[in-house]
Amino acid sequence: MTAAGYVFGTQQKIATLVDLLRYRSVAQPDDTAFVFLKDGETIAASWTYQQLDHQARIIATHLQALTRPGDRVLLLYPSGLEFIAAFFGCLYAQTIAVPAYPPKANQTLNRLQAIVADADAAAAMTTEALLPDLQRKWREEALPPIHWLASDGLDSHNCNWQEPLITSATLAFLQYTSGSTGNPKGVMVSHGNLLHNERLIKQAFGHHDQTISVGWLPLFHDMGLVGNVLQPLYLGLPCTLMSPVAFLQKPLRWLQAISDYRATSSGGPNFAYELCVRKISPEQRRQLDLSRWDVAFTGAEPIRAETLDRFAAAFAECGFRREAFYPCYGLAESTLFVTGGTKTAAPTILTVEPDSLSQNRVVLTDAGLPLVGCGHPRFDQNVIVVDPNTLTECHQGEVGEIWVSGPSVAQGYWNRPDATAATFQAQLAPAANNPDYFLRTGDLGFIQGTELFVTGRLKDVIIIRGRNHYPQDIELTVEQSHASLRSPNGAAAFTVEVEGDEQLVVVAEVERTALRKTAADELEVIFSQIRAAIAKQHDLQVHAIVLLKPGYLPKTSSGKIQRHACRTGFQTGTLASVAQWQVAQTDSNPVVVLPTYDRETLLAQPASQQQQTIQTWLQVQIAARLKVGLEQIDLERPLTDYGLDSVEAVSLVADLEDWLGQSLDSDLLNDHLTLAQLSQVLTTQLYQPSPNLTPCPLPRRRSRLFWSWSQAVYQHWFQLSCQGLEHLPTDRPYLLAANHVSHLDAGAIVVSLLKQVDQVICLGAKDYFFDHALKSWFSRSFLNLVPLDREGTLLGALDALRHCEQLLNARTPILIFPEGTRSRTGEIQAFQPGLGLLALKLNVPIVPVYIEGTYQALPKGRLLPRRHPIQVTFGAPLDLASPQRNAADREACQAITDQTRAAILQLRANRLEQTFAPIPTQTNGRAIK
Repeated sequence: MTAAGYVFGTQQKIATLVDLLRYRSVAQPDDTAFVFLKDGETIAASWTYQQLDHQARIIATHLQALTRPGDRVLLLYPSGLEFIAAFFGCLYAQTIAVPAYPPKANQTLNRLQAIVADADAAAAMTTEALLPDLQRKWREEALPPIHWLASDGLDSHNCNWQEPLITSATLAFLQYTSGSTGNPKGVMVSHGNLLHNERLIKQAFGHHDQTISVGWLPLFHDMGLVGNVLQPLYLGLPCTLMSPVAFLQKPLRWLQAISDYRATSSGGPNFAYELCVRKISPEQRRQLDLSRWDVAFTGAEPIRAETLDRFAAAFAECGFRREAFYPCYGLAESTLFVTGGTKTAAPTILTVEPDSLSQNRVVLTDAGLPLVGCGHPRFDQNVIVVDPNTLTECHQGEVGEIWVSGPSVAQGYWNRPDATAATFQAQLAPAANNPDYFLRTGDLGFIQGTELFVTGRLKDVIIIRGRNHYPQDIELTVEQSHASLRSPNGAAAFTVEVEGDEQLVVVAEVERTALRKTAADELEVIFSQIRAAIAKQHDLQVHAIVLLKPGYLPKTSSGKIQRHACRTGFQTGTLASVAQWQVAQTDSNPVVVLPTYDRETLLAQPASQQQQTIQTWLQVQIAARLKVGLEQIDLERPLTDYGLDSVEAVSLVADLEDWLGQSLDSDLLNDHLTLAQLSQVLTTQLYQPSPNLTPCPLPRRRSRLFWSWSQAVYQHWFQLSCQGLEHLPTDRPYLLAANHVSHLDAGAIVVSLLKQVDQVICLGAKDYFFDHALKSWFSRSFLNLVPLDREGTLLGALDALRHCEQLLNARTPILIFPEGTRSRTGEIQAFQPGLGLLALKLNVPIVPVYIEGTYQALPKGRLLPRRHPIQVTFGAPLDLASPQRNAADREACQAITDQTRAAILQLRANRLEQTFAPIPTQTNGRAIK
């Protein structure tokens, strides 16, 4: 797009992203733009278009005082809405945003230093929490002086923003691709590029005015920024975001958000779908509703037909349709999107002969290599396949380099005219007859009919989990990891496919002098240090390492490493190997079965035994993840030496939290503690006292005033009415189980029961109501809340059980919302099995409760309530507990839960045929009848 054009849902021409957000802030000021989920579950922040515009103007005001138009500004943010505000603050200030990710605690600043030097950044923005550590590292690395700004700590009243004079040709940001650390290239993306690409995505994905998005992709990456942030803004529709770490820790969170928010559009690289298949249990799948998900886009790395098959089969019971898969192809140099399929059509899959494909020919066969099609271009985008040697266009069925042209193609590489000319200004031969410029993608593929199929890379770029890694960077890391390895040009890095995933293999030469004196134990040290260095510097886990005799690394006559020959030699076993390490491919390693311990069992053990138990657990878990024998896991070595990548590290933390019943800091695994020291720290944490979360009775006068005020609000503002109070037991304890759509639900039930009971104990989400001291005190003292872990497991409900047993009596029922969270749609969601567990353990009946009207008054995501009548219906008690049912029997717990849900659904059906009268109040305001 080189000029202003109409954008979806607008009535005026939009030339820049600044125009777009300014338009949304005026036309839709109170509409939700973005919601961010803390830990992938709880809403941490929610901004309207007006709020985002205001934050951007505040940031731009400060940037305009520090920078000049066109200056580059580095963005160093964790995932969150602060990044989005900072990005638009740069655009509002007419500076060029440079998104990057803050380095981890144990990482060097090598890549960041190279980006800063290449972009010649004038300023850097981050959060107040990260600023001190980043400034310290900056000084330690002796990086050039730069203006620092913590965008979340700026004076909100200081807003003297001057609107810039920008056009569609103005640069918006530099996208530094996941390329070479020593030679990063910043793709220059203009406002026009972005708006054109958003139009392509909208049309290709079939987005419409009912589209709802959910995303977890990193916001500093083109797929997260252009796809998860700018596309929803282009549509003028809300998007719910979470961090990549939240997804990796617990892949269920992604699909749960799609289910809860009734999302229609979401996606990620191939590995994300594979991770969901592997990590989400059949029981967890039963809680999901994926029936509205009609665009499940996948790209950024090779798309595996087997992964699509496995995911579609695993989640069919959740309502997922295979036709929702949307394979697509794109790259940062073309802003993001290049080609995509047809919505509602299943992915196109061809089976080809691998041998012919390696010779750049496509031969279809019934049994061979399945390739997933990536669709076709749209509008004024053009995609061709070219012979990279002759620069002539390939015929159908021939493999060549993919070339792209059109308004989405970026402006080139920042400050690199030669690289820009070579990549962005390619021409077909002869150039005199083909004056049009094309972008050379470096990707190999072919076109069958109109469908593009991507087959690999022209160069040796490694793509793992959607991220590009230059092999020369990994090779340098290997050479520097141990003194016995030859350098320079003494190592090769490449990938092989293992069970449908790309896995990293390293081949390295050993120095001749070291070879003569290298013993078996020293070889293990070399393997260990290579794994640790690669995990630390590149966040990759190594599949195999081969040490070679000096001079035996395959190279060309000019000394260039032949990585393809190395791969072939590894796969055929013909490399001149001195020693080799590889993750186990069989079940030959001994399997250690640990006893099942919960927190209380561990606490009952002697301290020395506790530490030993934790040590053994860590050894078994690490060995299982690395697929090595237990004897290779040394308690006196740091965990960081074992080369776990970030995916495995956060997975280990999640499993450890589940086992110990405690929340842990994932950075604990990066503190260079030995396994023995880590076990000691974890043992000590077992004894940290748990806060007293038992509800505290209020003084009678304060209690009367609080609930009298609440009663007045519900009676006069919401016209509260109820039915079925005669069903409540008067001679025995009972549970109340209700549907949950609003923060008004619990109060409606409590106020309805003021005459019948002394108090109602409510089970409330631990992560929401007890996440800091003041909220925890109010929840205990005024709301009578007991904390409940709402992960949906039986063990989560057991934490609240002890409090319930002490508090429950005939005049003090316990209220639980079995859905676990408020429904976003007003519909009754699936129930968690914890309700059945409580009923069986407490041996009490369940009174079903149906609440109506609170969703209209205060739905999830709304801050202030509206006037709307509220009705509460109490059903007859359900005596579902019996001696034949065991609380340890998950099926029994689920059966009770299902029967209760059915009873509440029946109450809802009955409500359609009934009319309530408002509840009369007593004149003293103390109770309602």
